[in-house]
Amino acid sequence: MIGKNKFSPNCLIDCMYREYQIYDDDVETIDLEAAKNLLNEQIVNEEFNPVYGQAFERCSKFEKSALLEVFAFVNITNQNACDDYPMFMDSCVWAYTVANCPESHALQSAECRQKTEWVNKCLFKE
Repeated sequence: MIGKNKFSPNCLIDCMYREYQIYDDDVETIDLEAAKNLLNEQIVNEEFNPVYGQAFERCSKFEKSALLEVFAFVNITNQNACDDYPMFMDSCVWAYTVANCPESHALQSAECRQKTEWVNKCLFKE
């Protein structure tokens, strides 16, 4: 995704699940707190945990500069001048996790399955 530079910010925004209120429609920015809460709720689930682990492992291989460049469109408020790397890691992990989320954790509907397919095609094309 990052290495081949085929990541599309607009595509990620289009792929966000409205059901989970991951992004704000008005400003089209990712709600990182909502994304974090969604992932944290799932980490205790045995079926979901490997998916999250794989996403974290994959994202952790990217250098900070690559993450910052690719996810630069994510609007992060950093009032205390903290290291923003973890916040961009959250975005990366969320994107990979959504694309590989077990079907049982998605809404059981054709629309949701279509969104999952769209995320895969849109974000992770080789």
